[in-house]
Amino acid sequence: MTNTNLENELWQTAVNLRGTVAPADYKHYVLPLLFMRYLSLRYEQRYTHLTLMLKDTRSEYYTGDPDIDREFLEDAAEYESHNVFVAPPEARWNYVRRHAQADDIKIKLDRAMSLLEEAQPKLRGLLPPIYAQSNLNPDQVAGLINLFSKDIFSKPDGSDILGRTYMYFISTFASTEGNRGGEFFTPYAIVRLLVEMLEPKRGKVNEDLQLRLLLKLLNDELDQGRKRNLGRYRSFKEMLDEALTRYNNRIIEAKDMVEVIRKIHAQQQADAQRQAELNLTDEELAFYDVIVLGDGINLHQTDEWIAGLVRQVVAAVRANLQVDWTKPHRSDIEAAVRSAVGRVLRRNKIKGEQFIFLRNRLMKQARASYEDWPMAA
Repeated sequence: MTNTNLENELWQTAVNLRGTVAPADYKHYVLPLLFMRYLSLRYEQRYTHLTLMLKDTRSEYYTGDPDIDREFLEDAAEYESHNVFVAPPEARWNYVRRHAQADDIKIKLDRAMSLLEEAQPKLRGLLPPIYAQSNLNPDQVAGLINLFSKDIFSKPDGSDILGRTYMYFISTFASTEGNRGGEFFTPYAIVRLLVEMLEPKRGKVNEDLQLRLLLKLLNDELDQGRKRNLGRYRSFKEMLDEALTRYNNRIIEAKDMVEVIRKIHAQQQADAQRQAELNLTDEELAFYDVIVLGDGINLHQTDEWIAGLVRQVVAAVRANLQVDWTKPHRSDIEAAVRSAVGRVLRRNKIKGEQFIFLRNRLMKQARASYEDWPMAA
């Protein structure tokens, strides 16, 4: 069976299990379950590899002592050093699979998700306990668990197959629901987590698969993020597109592309730290980046001063917004917003060409951030 046929068969089976659950809701239950399976599979593979090394007399892990072997297998560092999460016993896939037919399987799944988040800070917010309150019945949940427990995932390349399946499901959800279909489970946190779980130095055969999965997720995140922050996400997108062109022209390899994604991830972490230090909201950070990242803008001021200016700009913009304010027939409202931004800049002694240039940049971000006002609120 080809990869595409397998992925399509898995998809069709999952669809058949949907029953009366709305497609828009169904992805919320399927994708986290697939991701949980992926985490567990990574753990199982590392556990198996460790077990083999403990038995190999040529291995640096070999001691011949069963007690030490057990300590090796229970040592979280042996997993975390390979970007593998150690799940609590009740949050492992084999536990979930054993209890798939239990009447309280939905409650057990919620507990498994919560335990994973408690055990691994990086997973917080990624595996919401939503099954007990869902309109999935226990048989549907059991069907999904059994579907993602297929023997084919236990093969040596099982994580590759599961990765392709995950990517296929995201793409298919997106194609059936439009561009928003993959949004629920492709946030920055997932991209960050999958980047950290890659091991590009090892020259694995599955590098290209991992790369394609990451590019799909990261592109979705950047496309969504450009509305929130034109300056920062435009620079990320340009950085990614340039590297992808070089990769497609065989100038760089998959591991080099992964390093580019890692750099984007590192910058996103730095941005989050900077945002916290300046005490800026996501909205304010977008306008802040318009100033500090924009070519031709140099205010010769401290970060704190710029952050204060940005808070004034955002407050002025929001105070003047109305429904459809970016539409041609509401040009008077957009002019009011532009005037409000101008007053803030002039009060802060910004004038001349710098004033014109900066106000145009800030208005562009305002249109991107608040085009759907008041939904954008």
